[in-house]
Amino acid sequence: MRSLIFLAIGLLFLSAASFAAGYGEFDIRNSCGDTLWSGAAASIDIWVANSILLCGFRVPIVLSSPDGVTWQWDSQPTGWGTNTYVTHALGSRIDPPSHYFNLTGGIIVDEDYLPDGISFGGGVMLDPPVEPGPLQHWLSIHFTPIAPAEGQAYQLCLDVTQLVGLTEFGFADYGGLEIAMTFLDDNNDGIWCWPVMAYIPGDANGDRLVNIGDAIYIVNRIFRDGPPFNPTEAADANCDGSANVGDAVYLVNHIFRDGPAPCN
Repeated sequence: MRSLIFLAIGLLFLSAASFAAGYGEFDIRNSCGDTLWSGAAASIDIWVANSILLCGFRVPIVLSSPDGVTWQWDSQPTGWGTNTYVTHALGSRIDPPSHYFNLTGGIIVDEDYLPDGISFGGGVMLDPPVEPGPLQHWLSIHFTPIAPAEGQAYQLCLDVTQLVGLTEFGFADYGGLEIAMTFLDDNNDGIWCWPVMAYIPGDANGDRLVNIGDAIYIVNRIFRDGPPFNPTEAADANCDGSANVGDAVYLVNHIFRDGPAPCN
């Protein structure tokens, strides 16, 4: 049986004088790029473009795995809602959220759908409405995916086209009219899928090997602003909770001096 999560972001529409529905774009991205890593914290990031003033939106999310990937929700120090899994993007058109949302009575978190399910919604958008703008990261839902076993790729998919309770996908302009939204997933059908793989401890550069190249990659990232770790947990070779130059030293000791292997 597939694991499901129902996450619905719903905002009540406010009436106004505008009557011209616009258009926009909607995208879901995962913070790790093309792959989700089992046991590594990630986020589902919601990106939105709107051509005219935006008054409200509804986004039901159904997250499922056809081959048994599960997940745990990760509360955030700056999160909001009952369980603080959801954060807003700093500097976005909905920042600060208190300017646009009723964060006390307006947010409802319901985890009664399934053991792994959560429904989030019921926010009220306040004046002023969201200004038009290009594709921009607005919200993130934080979680850690967990693959059934190591050694193979699994899949996790997200669908915004299904009805969740009374919530169905929709964006509305300042007059309450529907905005035509284009989905930016691979098939433009409102379904995003990612492979889920187990990372190799110590494999900081993601080439599925542990060698001196990983130590160099860590040093380059820390001192020369090199490319990020993917995931960060893989670069934490000594399991002290952070990726730093100590991990590069740890790898050198392991590779050349028969020191302890990277931990998991």
